[in-house]
Amino acid sequence: MADFVTVGIDGTNLSSIGAFQDLFALVRVRVEELFRTRDQSPLMPKVRLLKPGGGTLLLADGRRLATDGALEFGQGHDLVHMSSFAFEGLEALENRLSEAASVCAWLRWQYNSGALISAGGTALTLLAAAGLLGSVAVPVPRPLVSFFRQRYPRVQIDERNPIVEQGRFILGRGLGMEVAMVGRAVERVTSRPTGRWLGPIIGLDEMAADFDSTDPLVVQAQIWLEQRFAEDVKITDLAKALSVSHQTLIRHFERQLNTTPRHYVQQQRVAAAKHLLRRTNRTIAEIANMVGYNDLRSFRAVFEQHTGMSASRYRAAGGKEQPRNMIAQG
Repeated sequence: MADFVTVGIDGTNLSSIGAFQDLFALVRVRVEELFRTRDQSPLMPKVRLLKPGGGTLLLADGRRLATDGALEFGQGHDLVHMSSFAFEGLEALENRLSEAASVCAWLRWQYNSGALISAGGTALTLLAAAGLLGSVAVPVPRPLVSFFRQRYPRVQIDERNPIVEQGRFILGRGLGMEVAMVGRAVERVTSRPTGRWLGPIIGLDEMAADFDSTDPLVVQAQIWLEQRFAEDVKITDLAKALSVSHQTLIRHFERQLNTTPRHYVQQQRVAAAKHLLRRTNRTIAEIANMVGYNDLRSFRAVFEQHTGMSASRYRAAGGKEQPRNMIAQG
């Protein structure tokens, strides 16, 4: 199962921890709802809160918060969110960084182990101190620009974009960007449709508008299918829900997306199966059932058609697909 953690050091901003915890709690409920007709067991873990040495975490306002454990080498995580902390002047910041050698070493280990890392505001200084930002354009908060230029002259500063997503980093300028930044992290470790679902929930409509089609009918159809692909989907039900004929729906889909509703359902099912193959130890038969296939043979055929390899080979290859030209079939 995937493993997501948020990390705080003493002086951490509660809102930075909360944005990460709250958004993933929403997504966990959503994922369980999506697959509820096929599987009742938890599919996403609860996000764990870690701190150096474990124990309670001192927050910026003086309160203390219980954590779930310490930073451990040898245990890799899929996603690490480094929470921002209170900025109390440059001297205090220098002291924090001088005491953060173990945190920096742990961040390097996580990155080298394949983790996706998100951080914003003051937490960017920890990534810089760890030597991880050499080739990344960093949205440094304005009060820290001079500090970065003096202490980390090789770090490229992006003063235009408030959020930068590059490689395995998702970086934000400060607390005001935390929710949007974590929203991008959610999409990276789940799926694009999950990000589109989350957008309106948290008030980021630009996430919900991330569709390939400009046709409102097709967009409504995509949303309907993305919310039901794990069920026994009937395209006639979709056409009825949108008050159009079956042929009208197919015609709009083919014009906008160069595919059919049936093939779009297959795409969603395969995408979900790929995610489950990479991040869970469920059997292929269980995964086939979870994403909407009652017949394992049908799932195997569709999966290989879309990826160029069998599901077992895809899992063994760590999620690396074999390039292959696909022909959309209705």
